[in-house]
Amino acid sequence: MSTDGTVMNDGVTRRDEAGRSNVPGGPLRATCVRAAEANAAETSDELIFVLHPNRDDYEVVSGGGNAPLRAAVSVAVAAGNMRIWDGASVAAVTTRPVTSLPEVVRAIADGAGVTEVDVAPIGATGQPTCVALWFDFESEPSAGRGEDRRALVDELIEATEADIAEEARQAAIDAEVEAARAAEAAAAAAADVVDLPVGSTSDDIDALTGLASRERFDRAMEDFDGEEATLLLIDLDGFTAVNEDHGSEAADEVLRETARRLASTCRRNDVVARLHADDFAIVLTDADRATALQVSKRLLTVVAEPQPALGDGRSVTATLAFAHEFGLVDMDELYESAEDALSSGKRAGSGRIVVAS
Repeated sequence: MSTDGTVMNDGVTRRDEAGRSNVPGGPLRATCVRAAEANAAETSDELIFVLHPNRDDYEVVSGGGNAPLRAAVSVAVAAGNMRIWDGASVAAVTTRPVTSLPEVVRAIADGAGVTEVDVAPIGATGQPTCVALWFDFESEPSAGRGEDRRALVDELIEATEADIAEEARQAAIDAEVEAARAAEAAAAAAADVVDLPVGSTSDDIDALTGLASRERFDRAMEDFDGEEATLLLIDLDGFTAVNEDHGSEAADEVLRETARRLASTCRRNDVVARLHADDFAIVLTDADRATALQVSKRLLTVVAEPQPALGDGRSVTATLAFAHEFGLVDMDELYESAEDALSSGKRAGSGRIVVAS
């Protein structure tokens, strides 16, 4: 412990790229700090903890007054010298002679009168989360010393498990935050090419792609009031394999990129929606049959362009169902005919336009 009573570490503050402190914390560190302070107040031995010794953000915590010994341990850890605890039984207290210590630590320990070292690694073999080191200055152990040290090992195990649970909880939170940010970014990217009615809510927007949601699409179908309409149903070919071969993150990026391409090819007053998974729908308003067919061909072309998320120029094709009505437009009938066309098109092959009968 330093002269002002604070627990000492190696004096190095490490921070990540965002500027956040990267020094380990949580229940495990709190247990180490408390134990170090108690040891300094009750015994003449030096208790040193090494937190996360195999990581760049390791920390050396000590409650004793031997700063050179603490610094020597820190130097050994920084150099990757794990001889102090190498081979010691995990979650148990192992006594080591001073001669087994790394030279930088042995020189200080000999000079300070250390007779032996008790070592207790906590965590996986070869990858400990924490190592407790007791440097003993007395040749005869005090009564109950072994029991006290084993009890502390049990506390460290519990604290390590609590740290793991907290890290898992935080990882889940971070994943949710990242997903929300990705959804916001996708919505922002699509905002320039997808117009939603004034007063639209988050339910109107597909969280992954920023396109109109299924709810918004259904309302657009119900509210349609015109004499000519084209409905396009688009299904990506072989998308299950994309997920299996490249992972969900790459698959999600393919969906986002596909959404951007669809939206940028259509007009601002068209409704471009993601219905489910890799199924998309587009309502082209005020477009004659010939124009709608030209748009459909362009859509298949842009969808089939290489997908950056897949690498090596790989791409994904799509099957497009084309349904068009002029005069008395029945949107339910239009949708049913487009669905039938899409089903027959998927059976016939990939990368094609199927015109509904």
